[in-house]
Amino acid sequence: MKKLSLFLMSFLLLAGGEAYATNLIMPSSSGVTSTITVDDISSTDPSKTFKVSVANRSSEADVWFSDHSGYNDASNPDAVYDTRYSGYYIGTITAIYDYTNDNLNKIETQLESLIKEYLGSYFDIASWNKVDNPDTTGVSSGSLTVTTNDANANMGTWTTVTPPDGSNDPWVSFYTVKASTEFALYYVDPTQQTGRWSTEHILQSSKAGAAPEISHLTGIFGDPPDHELPPPNTGVAPEPGTMILLGFGLISVAGIGRRKIKK
Repeated sequence: MKKLSLFLMSFLLLAGGEAYATNLIMPSSSGVTSTITVDDISSTDPSKTFKVSVANRSSEADVWFSDHSGYNDASNPDAVYDTRYSGYYIGTITAIYDYTNDNLNKIETQLESLIKEYLGSYFDIASWNKVDNPDTTGVSSGSLTVTTNDANANMGTWTTVTPPDGSNDPWVSFYTVKASTEFALYYVDPTQQTGRWSTEHILQSSKAGAAPEISHLTGIFGDPPDHELPPPNTGVAPEPGTMILLGFGLISVAGIGRRKIKK
């Protein structure tokens, strides 16, 4: 009986400790900007950090569509057929301060530091491509092709697939959308070879209320998907609290069974 209790308690600890990545680097409230301190992973000094201003430009109307692995506005009648952007919106970077390690891989190491802050563990950017000034016909750089929907260049598609099937092409794990003086960061899990992007999370001072024109999109490549995690806070999978309640229920059942045996 003691062994069973120990097993159940271990189950509780594991279930309680398991959580999906959530928006750790941006404020919890939409429309708010805050400054966070990020570890500089490019430095050999573990105490080396830099500061990042991160804005939350998410929309409360956004809902996740698993068929398209992306978000759209639930009030949009065409939402079930399409998405505005793929993956999870992590936050909009409005400024980076006190970054003194001006090396050749400055952008890459800054992104690795931000991703580590989000995931809580180190993510090595082994390869990535950046596409500048995409248009309606599609612009490519390396394995990445980015296309805009129209001349406004504020939304479109990205892909790494080349004919006939893309079986040897890379999978996107993170991507950034740069416009105006800011860039938005997105997490794609499971990784995808095709998706959608939007500049809706970026402000443009010259056109109040309008989504700005994209400057470039950077695709950060990861491993092919071997599993699928539900989006954060959707209730698709049992939350840790639910698992804990389940565990306590199992312990109660075990206790009742023990008393019956003793009788």
